Formats: sequence, structure tokens, C-alpha cells
Amino acid sequence: MEDPRSEKLKELLKDETFVQGLAKQIQPEDAQAYFAAHGLDFTKDEILQMGRALNLKVRQERGEELTEDELAEVSGGFIETFLFLGIGAVLSAILGWANVPW
Repeated sequence: MEDPRSEKLKELLKDETFVQGLAKQIQPEDAQAYFAAHGLDFTKDEILQMGRALNLKVRQERGEELTEDELAEVSGGFIETFLFLGIGAVLSAILGWANVPW
């Protein structure tokens, strides 16, 4: 079953202004507030999971081999939607966010 937030997330990730703003959110709490300001409520743990999954996906795109545990982290639910849309359409804009240490 698809997370009900996925449709809203899909729409937001098509908006270059939104994505550029998201890329500027350095702390998890900042990203959480940014999403909330755009009508998406995520827990801090979900934000951390998105950041980690995005970081893993970027590593994978760079040709680094991920462990099976790491691969499992980047699949399923809204995280998969976030990665699928974010990486394909706006990777250059969010690359800085993908390298945050959280």
C-alpha cells in the first residue's frame, strides 16, 4: 500500500523551487519544518531515514557497491518514491542535501 504522502511528495519534487529550498535544509529539524510548511508531515526519524537513504542512493549512483542491508534501506514506501523522483529529476539540486552527515 502506497504511503498517502507519496502523491504530495511527487508533486513537490517536480517543483524546482521546492527542491532547491530542500537542498538548503542542513539539519533534520530544518528539513522536517520545510516539509511541514509545504503540507507534508514527517517524523524526525523519517527525515533521518530519507537523508540516509538519499546518501546511499548517491553512493550507488557513483558506482559504490552497497551492502544488502544498505540496499534494503533504499527500497519501499515513501522512501522509494522520494529516491526515485528525487534522484532522477533533481539530483543536482539535492546533491548537497545528500551529503549531510545525518
